[in-house]
Amino acid sequence: MKKILFLFILLAIGLITGCNEHNESDWKLSSTFGVPYTDDQGVERSFTLRGIENKLGITDAPLTVGVSQKVVWHFWDQEDNLIGKSFKVEGISAKTGEQVTLFESDPLVLAPNLGATTSLPSGIKLTSTGLWKLNIYLDNEHYESLFVEGKEPN
Repeated sequence: MKKILFLFILLAIGLITGCNEHNESDWKLSSTFGVPYTDDQGVERSFTLRGIENKLGITDAPLTVGVSQKVVWHFWDQEDNLIGKSFKVEGISAKTGEQVTLFESDPLVLAPNLGATTSLPSGIKLTSTGLWKLNIYLDNEHYESLFVEGKEPN
């Protein structure tokens, strides 16, 4: 009986530890979604964002490693959850495990764009190719994570 109990405890510890470990092989590129808009000539078009539809999206453009690039962040949430809060993006490379702060800003202000509650342009620079997890923080509390890919310069 003691052996069975001991094995059960070891199994339980293994399961708990395994569930708490961060497994980068489970990471996958965040999906894209379209946001409709009307251009200057009155033509209906769609702008493609990468992220979580109706919550958070960034400009879907190639992210070239080693180059600071403009990324526009779009948030769909209640103003009270966004406005006046500091904004920070930390990146983790799946390939190297490197963790870097990619962007920090003063508190968000109301800047609607493409139907989003607010938007914010930033510059980010990835340091290695491959998949990156972008952890987004508002007032130092984790808000969401997006997954993007760093590409080699042409």
